[in-house]
Amino acid sequence: IVKYFPESRFFMPALFNMGLANEKLERWEPAAASYRAIIDRFPTKQDTKDAYFRLAHVQEKIGQHREIVELMTEVMLRPDIEHFDRMEAHVRRATALTELGEFEQAKNGFVTMLQLNREAAPGTRLEPNAEFVVKAEFGLGRALHGQVLDIPLVLPTEKMGEDLQTK
Repeated sequence: IVKYFPESRFFMPALFNMGLANEKLERWEPAAASYRAIIDRFPTKQDTKDAYFRLAHVQEKIGQHREIVELMTEVMLRPDIEHFDRMEAHVRRATALTELGEFEQAKNGFVTMLQLNREAAPGTRLEPNAEFVVKAEFGLGRALHGQVLDIPLVLPTEKMGEDLQTK
């Protein structure tokens, strides 16, 4: 379908399924290409948001964390995004920032996600034990830990005391 019928209404689902099949086979580059093609060809379609999340997952597998930050920023800026998807985008973006060692930005991302979720309408708010709330809490701990590890302990002893106080 993708090769011979690019104008078919089944083109986008075929690309998506091709991405899923390549993921299952752990062929990350072809999977990423399928999802990227959906995003590039159908940027405003509602179903495209699923391709963003699958592409972010694939990029995580191959260690392309900067790309995840950019992708999830795009997702969060979409006007048609629902609360659940916005929360997932915040967590994926902040997790990628943690992997990049950008702990302050990561911390802010996790804090923002948790705050937005607390302020959400009761019907849309994620429960405290929901996957992305738990990931945000855990990620916040990782980001804070990374910040602490980045504070060096330097001689002389007096300076170490200040450094320990900062930690």
